[in-house]
Amino acid sequence: MGDTVAMRSRLTRAAAALVVVVAGFVIGTANASAHSVLLETAPSSGGTVAKPPKEIRLTFNEGVEAAPDAIRLFDSRGRQVAIGDTRHADGKAEVIAAPVTRIRDGSYVVAWRAVSADSHPVSGAFTFAVGTASAGEDTRGLVSRLVDDTGSTTVAVVLAVTRWVIYLAASIAIGGLVLLWMCWPRGWDSRRARRWLTWSTVAVAAGSLVSIGAQGAYGAAQGVGSIFDPSLWGDVAATRFGEVALLRAVAAIVMLLGIRGLTRARTRAWVAVTAVASGAVIVSLAAANHGLTGRWVAAAFVVDIVHISAMVVWLGGLVGLVAWVLRPDVEADVDAGVAAVRRFSTVALVAVGAIVVTGIIQSARQVGGFPALTSTRYGAVLLVKVALVAVVVSVAWVSRRLTHAWADRGSIDGASDPDLVERETRRYLRRSVGVEVGMMMAVLAASTILSSTIPAIEAVALPFKQTVITDQGFAEVSVDPARVGTTQLHVTVTNPDGSATQVDDLSVAISLGDPKVGPLDIPMDRYGSVPNHFVAPTAGFPFPGVWDLEVRARVGQFEERVFTVQVPVR
Repeated sequence: MGDTVAMRSRLTRAAAALVVVVAGFVIGTANASAHSVLLETAPSSGGTVAKPPKEIRLTFNEGVEAAPDAIRLFDSRGRQVAIGDTRHADGKAEVIAAPVTRIRDGSYVVAWRAVSADSHPVSGAFTFAVGTASAGEDTRGLVSRLVDDTGSTTVAVVLAVTRWVIYLAASIAIGGLVLLWMCWPRGWDSRRARRWLTWSTVAVAAGSLVSIGAQGAYGAAQGVGSIFDPSLWGDVAATRFGEVALLRAVAAIVMLLGIRGLTRARTRAWVAVTAVASGAVIVSLAAANHGLTGRWVAAAFVVDIVHISAMVVWLGGLVGLVAWVLRPDVEADVDAGVAAVRRFSTVALVAVGAIVVTGIIQSARQVGGFPALTSTRYGAVLLVKVALVAVVVSVAWVSRRLTHAWADRGSIDGASDPDLVERETRRYLRRSVGVEVGMMMAVLAASTILSSTIPAIEAVALPFKQTVITDQGFAEVSVDPARVGTTQLHVTVTNPDGSATQVDDLSVAISLGDPKVGPLDIPMDRYGSVPNHFVAPTAGFPFPGVWDLEVRARVGQFEERVFTVQVPVR
């Protein structure tokens, strides 16, 4: 007996330690943005260096995670050049570099890929030349291929589905426990309920482990077959995403032990183990993705915990009602079922209230204002989620009112047979709650999409950067930030071989189709003494929309190079 008590005590302390460890990540990422932006490269993009560089260095606006092969180097023929492993330089999380052995004169392409603080990968490619580029070298096709290499769509889908499964399984396990404890005590004797709790907890642990491999393949732009590559697992396990996923898996295992213990004896010790482990799972979900990025991180982290807790209680309770309480083969009268539904209605009311309040706070933090809400993907998905929640609440309110009225008067449509009332009431309840569950699955899908989408407040402040590739060469266009009002416009023109060219004059005009605006000329100045880099420090876009931007670069007396690109402005 003493050994058993000691074991439960150790499990409780271990689960509590998980909560503390995961919460500790808040301090380390309190100032992280939600999306990394490349600020500077060395060698410079499109530049020419007299001597081979000793390293390739990339500087971002925030700390990033990078795999050993995050920086790759290619010659003008598309052959990969061996370089050293990518590492953080000068002890700075926002700077990554890879050493370069001696390379010959010629044109080169650098492809890079890193992972933002919110676990989203960012990637790109740029050119530079050493000495004098050889005649006939053309890197346009290679750059185009590397710029478009954003990774496997299948892997992205696998990662999204895995996240959805983790959220759903955690909801069933934790929300189911709350349902049994607060609304349907006799459910502890239900084998079906115990099986659902057990397998959903296993799914949380397994899904968390699979997400590590999926994140590794996603961040490295590799195929679905590499999800179980041990080297990628090792790379991700050392990142914040990997550490949180591992902690969640361990917490789920401890939670499983607690559930098994509760099925044998509902003692305070097993209740404590299960509750603390459940809390650790919720904390780990809040720590993932946007939970520790953006503004007001410490306070927002607590808000996220409350929001997720309310969500899992609501969704898990609904699933439990359909799968356990209201099944036709459950040996219970209508009074027991209606009583459980009524108790859960009170719990759900509190949960919905918490979701609404915390959702408003989250929206203020992640959206910022109405323009961002209506002009970004994050805002559009958020509006869909809000609409779905509103419909679910309406369906729940109407169905509960009708069912309670029928049960209270003991008749349905004039029929007063007790057996008929019981069957029909249970059937209607199960059907209406099933509709709620189905819609909550859609809400959960929207939440999953939001977790992998750049928050609106970040999206409207992000720069627009694109490399325009034509048979005349490259034009790198940067609008920072890409939003209405005053912004900064940079244009760099390079030859087809990736080397710098002497641009004698450069002009930029912008136009908008709806409403019809422009073309508007933007005066461009030479950026220092760089022959192919021009800047407009106070460029302006008067309206939101997708603007057509045209660059005309005069090279020599008779040659004019024209590049066009569409710039989304919010």
